[in-house]
Amino acid sequence: MTGNKYGSAAAVRREVAEYLRPPRRMPVAEGIKQFMFVPRGANTAVPWDDTLTPYMNEAINTLSKREYDAVIFAGPARTGKTLGLIDGWIVYGIVCDPADMLVVQMTETKAREHSKTRLARTFHHSPEVRKRLSPSRNDNNVHDKMFRDGSFLKIGWPSIT
Repeated sequence: MTGNKYGSAAAVRREVAEYLRPPRRMPVAEGIKQFMFVPRGANTAVPWDDTLTPYMNEAINTLSKREYDAVIFAGPARTGKTLGLIDGWIVYGIVCDPADMLVVQMTETKAREHSKTRLARTFHHSPEVRKRLSPSRNDNNVHDKMFRDGSFLKIGWPSIT
């Protein structure tokens, strides 16, 4: 055997250095625009376009402001609320400011549906998110997503106790 079967310290250092950098300081709407691709069916996706829903930008940017405890946005159906305020916030959190996150859906069925039909597709089409997913099969299932930096996304639902 002639090849080196071990990794190099330089390669490990390069990979780990990415996770030691401080969080990116950019408005959430800008991060979403830069890093999120919206699935469109037939295995296609388009970049998030904030000009289609400009009224969402203020609410989206409020998500990262410390002077607020909550963001409440009431709007009509099919106007980008879930894409911007939930899916976009998750993408921003994964790429720009990694931390553990919990998304609570109304039921287990809705949690599974959101994970499989929205988040999995968004993660697949968004290169910066995809490269941050843990390569271990056990770390990426319907309700739990683990990332290379150690952050964790839980997609859950309320339980009756």
